[in-house]
Amino acid sequence: MKYVTPYLETERLFLKRGSKEDYRKVYEYDFTKLRDIAGEFEYVKLSLDDIEGFDTYALEYDNVYDWIRSSGAHMFRSTGDIIDNWQSVVDLYRSQMEKGPYGAPGCFNDLDMLIVGMNGSGNVGRGGCNYTEYLTHFAIWSMFNSPLMIGCDIRNMTAETLKILTNKDLISINQDEEGRQPYLAHNNWNNTHTWIKPMANGEYAIGYFNLSDNRADALLYFHDIGIPVSSGYGLELYDCLSHKKLDGVYKNYYNTILEPHGCAVFKAKMVKI
Repeated sequence: MKYVTPYLETERLFLKRGSKEDYRKVYEYDFTKLRDIAGEFEYVKLSLDDIEGFDTYALEYDNVYDWIRSSGAHMFRSTGDIIDNWQSVVDLYRSQMEKGPYGAPGCFNDLDMLIVGMNGSGNVGRGGCNYTEYLTHFAIWSMFNSPLMIGCDIRNMTAETLKILTNKDLISINQDEEGRQPYLAHNNWNNTHTWIKPMANGEYAIGYFNLSDNRADALLYFHDIGIPVSSGYGLELYDCLSHKKLDGVYKNYYNTILEPHGCAVFKAKMVKI
């Protein structure tokens, strides 16, 4: 198996058009990225369909989310390149607000690689983020089912970086077998958002995200997700960051105070009250 993914650029495809053998070099790779080639994609796909082991395509731009699923691709990029700073995380996050319907099992929406632990270094280093911002970045990517591809140098990870990247509760949300996209349940002045992701086991993942530079109150009324008090049900909450179950059953709402650029993520289970 090769360890480095080849890049097939548009110019190369035009130069080598017509020779299937030119594409067969990808045979030894588990993952191949096809970049900026919307006009050439079908030709490349036909050239590779009979090659056993060629498994995944990734593309970006060209409104790829509108047409990529019908092509048989397993994932796609719907964003520009991420930069290692908080503003880039926010910009990519906001670009996904209406793209929920496009990602699903078999064809996942890639928000670009993770910058967790880059700390301003590497090819996209532009100032870096603090621990809180990297955690929120990882939590958003997990909630949105984005492939979690590590961008930092894993040989030199700090304990804080390792803690974020190995959070089993966030990873389990990302890897949930039904791969449902989250939906926005509460939007507080476009700065504090609450997202809900239905899980395969009947539970919910709840993500609270504070995009602002100030501490903020994040709120979820349960009737907004179809669980009013009159239903006779409430929610038990498990904190995915502290890895602890919260005491009691919440019957009407749950709110929490978030630090600037911070987050809170829970797994919620419906229980009779």
